[in-house]
Amino acid sequence: MQNTNTYIGNEQCGEIPNEGGAAHQFEQVLASGLPPLCRRAYRILGNAADAGDAVQDALLAAYRYVQGHLSSLSTLSTDSSLT
Repeated sequence: MQNTNTYIGNEQCGEIPNEGGAAHQFEQVLASGLPPLCRRAYRILGNAADAGDAVQDALLAAYRYVQGHLSSLSTLSTDSSLT
């Protein structure tokens, strides 16, 4: 079986703005949660490249969902008609 951890964490990303330690917390969550996701995707798909793509797509979809959800909450809280 191919080692699926070899392609994880090898790429450098741009700096993420650190708002109250959020970037550090996010990094910790990914460090602990990413390898199991990649292993599971590899077991399902049987190909490391496809597994990496699937995990990336899933994380991007989750990020977009959370980003949209948080932005709609901030719109509600800053709406002057609510006060």
